[in-house]
Amino acid sequence: MRILFTSIGYKPAWKLGGPVPVLVAIAEELARRGHEVWVAATDSNLTERLEVDTSRWHEMEGVRVRYFPIVDPPYRRIPHPAFRRSNIEYAVPEFRRWLEDAEAGFDVVHSHLGFLYANRHAAAYCRKTGTPYVYQAHGVFDPVRLRHRPFRKWLALTLWEKRACATASTLVALTEYEAQSYRRLGLRNPIEVIPNGVDLPPAVEKGDGPLTCLFLSRLHPLKGVDVLVEAAGIVAREDPTIRFLVAGPDEAGIEGDLRKRAAECGANVQFLGTVAGEKKERLLQDSHLFLLATESEGFSIAILEALAHGCGVLTTPGAHFRELEPAGAGRILAKDPRAFADTILALAADRDRVRAMGRAARNLVEQRYSWDRVVDLYEDLYSRLVSPVEPNREVRR
Repeated sequence: MRILFTSIGYKPAWKLGGPVPVLVAIAEELARRGHEVWVAATDSNLTERLEVDTSRWHEMEGVRVRYFPIVDPPYRRIPHPAFRRSNIEYAVPEFRRWLEDAEAGFDVVHSHLGFLYANRHAAAYCRKTGTPYVYQAHGVFDPVRLRHRPFRKWLALTLWEKRACATASTLVALTEYEAQSYRRLGLRNPIEVIPNGVDLPPAVEKGDGPLTCLFLSRLHPLKGVDVLVEAAGIVAREDPTIRFLVAGPDEAGIEGDLRKRAAECGANVQFLGTVAGEKKERLLQDSHLFLLATESEGFSIAILEALAHGCGVLTTPGAHFRELEPAGAGRILAKDPRAFADTILALAADRDRVRAMGRAARNLVEQRYSWDRVVDLYEDLYSRLVSPVEPNREVRR
């Protein structure tokens, strides 16, 4: 099959968060299976631009990739938080022109992430050519996230995004909760629930040194990093040996305030900035617990990576990761500093339980979230869209 993916970014744009490693893993595995895979991305890397040649296609691990340059509207130059860039305002006119002139037909077009400029043009291309279109929002239609910059999102949904969604042969949801978010928008397309996956690193034994708690995500209020800094302050008053590490790009410009708050409450927190590659691997290997006090996640790649590295996970209902507690791999807590602090202190006093959580975390990923298993689901979906047959199983409507 010839498959075109559209997305806000592609490697090495790791600052953009979960959708990028997800797309990279799916694209490269499909290419290994003999499919012809194209990725139309932008040159964005969240707070910066990638230093790449945007005028040509690149061959990367069997995947053909193009980084189309983004164009900001004039008001983006206004130095005020209200005019901070968001996905909705990205314009990528070169992508639109390329797609309109594209001679190479595709068997399937799959758009990753809601509210992107490329989505409306990919949908229009598919309506025009009769190509099966797959739309995947990656959690951005969660009501919690729609309340962030609500006017812009309502306007985008009204003017173009809902029409792009309605074009889709299939909507992909990461969880049953996300499937409901599509329905709340009035969409009636078929939905496939396909979780994210993760590569399994070599298993390692966690050290018996001071308990180490890791936050590894974008520094953004929705991620709850402020809650964790306050929890670290509470913990420090009872056990100052427990370490807290905060790593990730400062998307919302809040690191300075977080550092000040940590100093004021005496928290044992180290801020590490953006990490990747071997440094990221070492952090995950050396940490005992992974913390994410999130308001809303589609399906957190950060949590999956932590589980794969044998970290017990402490998170909130907004992560929509109900399997954690039944599997013994973590706890789902209220988004409250005291709830996190009390749980961390209890685990620090019971290191056997911490080790058991780590083993359960690894087992959960091995059994349910390997990329081989996940890509099988995508390959099956694309095959059914390209060569429709009467399904032998119930299809969600």
